[in-house]
Amino acid sequence: MTLKAHLTPVRRFLEGLTGTVARKVAAVMPVTEFIYAYLEEDRTFTASEYPGHPEGGVWTGCTTPWIADIHSVPPSWSWTPADLAGLARRTAQIKAADAYIQRSVPSQRYAGTAAQILQQRFTRGMWSPEVFAAAEVDALVGNWIDDDAEFARQRLGGANPYIIAKYQGTAASLTDAIARSAGARDREGLAATLSAALARGALFVCDYRPILGGVARERLVRAGRHFTVPLVFFVVDGAGGAARLMPAAIQLDAPGDGYLFTPADDANAWLLAKLWAASADAQAWFVGTHIFRTHSIGAIFGIAALQVIQRGALSPDHPMVTLMQPHLRKVFDINHFIYDAKAYARGGRHFGIYQRGRSGAPSLTDAALPAGRIGTYQIIHDLYEGYTFDGQAFDASIADRGVGAEDLPVFFPFRDDGAVWWDAIRAFVSEVVDATYASDTAVAADVELGAWMALVDEAFNQGGAARFTWEASRAGLARILANALFLCSVQHAAVNDAQFDQSAFIPNGAYAMTAPPPTGPGVTDAELLASLPDPQVLTDGAYAAPIVAQLSVAMAGTSPVTDVAAGEGTPESLHEAYPFAAGSAQHAAVARFYEALWTGPGSVRARIAAGRDARVAACSVRPAPKSVVYRYLDVHLIAGDPVNAPVTRCIQV
Repeated sequence: MTLKAHLTPVRRFLEGLTGTVARKVAAVMPVTEFIYAYLEEDRTFTASEYPGHPEGGVWTGCTTPWIADIHSVPPSWSWTPADLAGLARRTAQIKAADAYIQRSVPSQRYAGTAAQILQQRFTRGMWSPEVFAAAEVDALVGNWIDDDAEFARQRLGGANPYIIAKYQGTAASLTDAIARSAGARDREGLAATLSAALARGALFVCDYRPILGGVARERLVRAGRHFTVPLVFFVVDGAGGAARLMPAAIQLDAPGDGYLFTPADDANAWLLAKLWAASADAQAWFVGTHIFRTHSIGAIFGIAALQVIQRGALSPDHPMVTLMQPHLRKVFDINHFIYDAKAYARGGRHFGIYQRGRSGAPSLTDAALPAGRIGTYQIIHDLYEGYTFDGQAFDASIADRGVGAEDLPVFFPFRDDGAVWWDAIRAFVSEVVDATYASDTAVAADVELGAWMALVDEAFNQGGAARFTWEASRAGLARILANALFLCSVQHAAVNDAQFDQSAFIPNGAYAMTAPPPTGPGVTDAELLASLPDPQVLTDGAYAAPIVAQLSVAMAGTSPVTDVAAGEGTPESLHEAYPFAAGSAQHAAVARFYEALWTGPGSVRARIAAGRDARVAACSVRPAPKSVVYRYLDVHLIAGDPVNAPVTRCIQV
């Protein structure tokens, strides 16, 4: 039974996205409200789901505020017919891609080393020529984490660039951690290598303990699934234009002081360690970097704005609403398919991916991720506990992690291209704010703005937390709105659009591994091959079911959009997005934003193109991998590239 015939979790998700279940618009719109906890029936779990809890239980903890009822969102803040048509076209491609897999996979034959067979399994018979161009497939499957350099590049130019950080420990803590580990092929040599890198400021890590450690600690791994919490060490080799980031060691069980895998281990063990680290990265990306850091946070501003507008306390024509509404609209629709508090009351056919589900059909999260919905809640809790909105702004995050150009002197596409956008957005937002308010006193005296920000403050700071601070000044307002605008446009494009080029090729970041992680070297071919899904295995009558599920999510998440942040290349397209009165100072700010985006050698367009050309020229791989080319932050669609390449104005997929 194929995806077309069986209502799998992915199929339920896609049907909902493409409007199979139409959303009715009430004659009298209810007020948009927040919910601050998921439904108890979703938070309730059994020992059969989570055997680490033999008595079952009800998960308690904090989650981000969510929209209470999608029916409270007016059409002007919702998906348009063009958006739905784009989703429908992508869904048709997803169905065609799966049909090709079902026809083609059974007849494939694989040969060679275990690593070669892995690449063949996820390449041969996987890519319908009716859906994917040959050059796109070659770029997708030709560079993967079997190559150490590409494994590192994907931490910098992939879908999850918010994990890499400079090692913050001391030399003593580093050597102690190596000594406590379960071993390494050359423990003394590894300690010397990492210590030398630390001494010259060239030691970096991807540490998944703060994000995934709670899942392991609370034993929230679903029955029959496998999970680990890695710590990955990277070293900067070389200098100047030849400098590059390379992996030096991977500790899969970092909380338990597990074995430190290195390139000196047998090839199968080292590759499997990278596969596991990439899978953990996918868990951190799916729940944390993508949905939590963008969808959840951006929606708080939108829900608050809608509620205050609907209560008559904020004009829909307020200048700050005019500035921000293009970036806050539409997230409600996609978030509805992440969590729907009214799903069960409406019959429960299209519940969100974070929910339990009914009628024996699990949600996508339960079906695809090893931690399932309860582990997902735990990840959100752990991230939200220490979250501050200002501290997660682009510039603050780069500085806090120590990955600025001076600290990490390698090509870092997200950092480098993101900084170009950040500068332009900060200048634009500041100019609009300054054009609207003559002084800090004027900001503080704006009752309507104050009502909006007060509700944002209340939503963020539930339970006495201090995640958001409303500073009623021109500088304070400009920073808040620039951060929110960047988050809903550039940041989301970076962590969303890159997902297809990375995780559609499963070894680059499997949603779930199919065998326990290794505890040391000496990995056999059979053990390596057993760790990722075999496409020729039938699951519920379909071939490659886990692969189809992950590919389908990556495709749905990169549906074609036309609502792009830089407009269509004309001043009129930006003025249409920000309809300030002609002749006003705000209207002039929009005109200057157009110039900053599009014209001259200092424009966003020109600077990003120059950065990309430099990265490609310095790369020894031809054609350059997507992690180097990195077109996700372009201002416009480039012929021959995927349709989702430009930065979208808002979070709509």
